[in-house]
Amino acid sequence: MIAFALRWTLLACIGLSQASAAADIACDGGPPHVVDPAKRELGPRHHPFGRPLPAAPGFNAPDRCRDGIWFFDQNGNGIADAAEPRLFGPQRVVDCDSCHGDSAEAKSPQSASVFLRQDASRLCLVCHRI
Repeated sequence: MIAFALRWTLLACIGLSQASAAADIACDGGPPHVVDPAKRELGPRHHPFGRPLPAAPGFNAPDRCRDGIWFFDQNGNGIADAAEPRLFGPQRVVDCDSCHGDSAEAKSPQSASVFLRQDASRLCLVCHRI
């Protein structure tokens, strides 16, 4: 019985490992992320989006990717949690969902009113080295 349970656990781990590897293919390959053209009407006061996060000294790179979504894994659990900013596709494109999303993270009323993942005072510093 114990041997059966160990064998099943091993097979399940191998299956999960293969599933994770297959799920992460979109992180470094595959089609580029396409931003919905309707979002272009947000105006000049909105943070720029639709372009990759620069690979430059003034920016932090996301440390995890799953299913084509790069994210800053701030709690180290390997999951893109609701409060963690994210980028999309192999080019790591900034889109509305990068910063906006419903989360239980504590934030100012202004940040909560526009559904920022984190308070604006912290959110900018996730990507920008200011």
